[in-house]
Amino acid sequence: MRTIVILVSLVATPALAQELYCPTTGRVGGKSNHVYEIARDAHAPVVAARDGTVSFVGSHQQGKESVILEHGHGVTTVYEAPGRVKVRKGEHVLEGQVIFGHGATLQFSVESHGRRVALPFFVGEPLLAGGAIQGSFGLKTEGPRQPPVGHGHVVSLSYFDGVGQTNVVNALEHTKLGQHVETYAGSYGVNGGTSDALHAAHSRYAPIFEVVKDSYPSRDLTAAEARLVRDHAHAGTLPAYTSILGMSYSSAYGWGREKGRRMRDDVRKTVRQGALVESWHLDELVSEVMGPDQDAILGYVGGLLDGLHGGRAELGDRPMKGILFVAANAFGIASSSGSHVRTFLGIAWRTCFRICGEEYPDFTGDPVAVASSEAGLQVGLRNAGFPGRYMACVTPGERLVAGLGGNVNGLSLAQVQSWEERYVDKRRQDGVESFAEYNFVHENEPSSVVEEATAVMAHAVR
Repeated sequence: MRTIVILVSLVATPALAQELYCPTTGRVGGKSNHVYEIARDAHAPVVAARDGTVSFVGSHQQGKESVILEHGHGVTTVYEAPGRVKVRKGEHVLEGQVIFGHGATLQFSVESHGRRVALPFFVGEPLLAGGAIQGSFGLKTEGPRQPPVGHGHVVSLSYFDGVGQTNVVNALEHTKLGQHVETYAGSYGVNGGTSDALHAAHSRYAPIFEVVKDSYPSRDLTAAEARLVRDHAHAGTLPAYTSILGMSYSSAYGWGREKGRRMRDDVRKTVRQGALVESWHLDELVSEVMGPDQDAILGYVGGLLDGLHGGRAELGDRPMKGILFVAANAFGIASSSGSHVRTFLGIAWRTCFRICGEEYPDFTGDPVAVASSEAGLQVGLRNAGFPGRYMACVTPGERLVAGLGGNVNGLSLAQVQSWEERYVDKRRQDGVESFAEYNFVHENEPSSVVEEATAVMAHAVR
């Protein structure tokens, strides 16, 4: 068989980031000298990992057609696979554009200035076309960047309405928390006014998006944006969450990624109106992930994370890391032997700067002993090879709702603060560096309660 080599040269634009994207759907079968052998799923094409222009066509003698894409700044990607070549020399191609037709395998590698580089792939890992391959490949981004996120201690304050928001802002100003530690705050939905208020109090803005809620049923794009969007397979109505649960991992991932991208469409629209959005919270990896729907849930939430993180590069979105909430009854996921667990953990690792365990203890008994019992997810992540990004989440405690723990014995605010401070002291001794308070509504929204909760966060990271 005649073998074809294609070189693609990157056209630099301000929208580009330091990422490449998976060129096919399949499973990593092996690797040698940083060349990764991928067994492709049936009917899976090979797609361009990045925008560019075809600059060279040649051939090899190994019975496979080969493609080399040059991405500028000394970075190239190399593909060898059976299948019909779909691009021509001199043609400008887009990330995600098909460059090979269907085939059985793909050999894929990345080179920087002529030397192959290691990728975050492991043998047996399932891959999905379009999934982000994050790394410092030397690809440069022009224009302003997002501020660095997730360094050292991090605090999150989330879920508040009008009065609660005012009191959170006042507490931030009073404690000066955001001036001393990286602080993220936000509530459900993207709101420019909330962003302005939080930034005035030295907090970064991170709106909350929901996994289970059937939101973003259709794309909200301008006509010009719609013409540029490359994923046509998911342009229709988003399936209901109950329908997602009946899908395969790959199908659920595809729709999850689309929903995540629609969330980023919302962020982009708000930013264009003058707001500043540095990050996001995703609520949540649900308890049901430990049951029979595990594959679909992991696929869907993994897709949401990739979509929220990467957005739509063709519309100028840059990678944006966030915080993933994990329900208490899902803490066992990091220790699970499910076939897609490690792939999901890898997605969470590259898209989230913190993974937030919903510990939500009852404020009763010995806080040190209670804290010792809440380390399941933290330990599981560490044992699975994903240490250092765990965040422990508690609530202000006055709103007593099933699953949220709190002040079940009617302690005074001073007693609550003392109990929580001893609790977070123990969690800090266990290696936790980052903490969160969730739910500043109803009984949790009075200024005295918000001040107490914010003081606990300041104590936790002092």
